[in-house]
Amino acid sequence: MARNYGPAGILNMNRPQGVAVYTQGKGAIYLDCSSQYNQILNPKNSQLAHLTGVSMFPAGPAKHSFFFVTSWGIGIANGSAHKEAAWKFIRWFTDKERTLYLQGEKSVQCCRTSIYNHPDGMRNFPADWAEAVSESIKFGVPFDRPPVIAVGEARDIIGEVAVSAILNQDFKAAAKTAQAKFQELLDREGLYGKK
Repeated sequence: MARNYGPAGILNMNRPQGVAVYTQGKGAIYLDCSSQYNQILNPKNSQLAHLTGVSMFPAGPAKHSFFFVTSWGIGIANGSAHKEAAWKFIRWFTDKERTLYLQGEKSVQCCRTSIYNHPDGMRNFPADWAEAVSESIKFGVPFDRPPVIAVGEARDIIGEVAVSAILNQDFKAAAKTAQAKFQELLDREGLYGKK
C-alpha cells in the first residue's frame, strides 16, 4: 500500500511528517499510537478530525498481539542520592487522584487501568477512541520489541525490511538478513544471553 498509494517521499518521513500528511487531508489511513490523538482528532489541528474514526488494531492469525504501552515510565536511577524522595514523587505523581485529574481534565493518558474504567477518566476523549483504548488494554502486551540499548541501530535494522517492501525488493530476504543482524545486536549487548 505504501509503495502504490503512499505519499511522495514516504521513505524519508518520520512521525510528525506522517501525521501532517494525514491531518492536511492528504491521506486515507494513518496507523500510529494513541499519543497522536490530539494531533489527529482535534479540529484545531486536523482538517479530517470530523471525518476520522478510531478502532483497535485488527487481530491477525495469532489473534491480538500488538503492544500497548499507556505512558512513559518513571524510574529511579540506581546511583540516586535521593531515592526516598524520588519514590515519594513517583507515588504522588501516579496516585489515583492525580492521574484522574490529568487524564480526565487535561486529556493526558495515564498509567492506571482504573482511570480508563472511571467515567470521568474518559470524558474528554471521543467515544470510539475510548472504546479502542479500553479494548486494547485487554489484549496488548507491554513491549513491542526486545528492549535494547542501541535503539537507533535496532530501528534501522528492522526498518530495512519495510523499506525493501516499499521499493518492491525481496522483503523476505531482507527479513532474513534483518533477523541475523538483530540477533548479532542482541548477542553484542548481552542482555538476553547468546543464542
